[in-house]
Amino acid sequence: MKSTSGIPLAFFLTVMNVWAAWQFGVPLWQVWGADPLKRVGLLLMSGIASASLCHAWAQILKIRQLQQRLTAISAPPTSEVADV
Repeated sequence: MKSTSGIPLAFFLTVMNVWAAWQFGVPLWQVWGADPLKRVGLLLMSGIASASLCHAWAQILKIRQLQQRLTAISAPPTSEVADV
């Protein structure tokens, strides 16, 4: 049984993150980038968004690896019959 749980969600989050950065990144930086405190806030928000996206992909890949291991363990072993 092959499961793709979480991959559509992670892909959607990735697309939305790229879209938001593309649409709003430059205008926000132009308006708020001059103030050092606001600049730190922008960088902090983009870092948190990037880290959460990386965490989502890492968890999904970890779940897939775990599912593959469980499938391999639960599969019946192929035994070779030895000629005696």
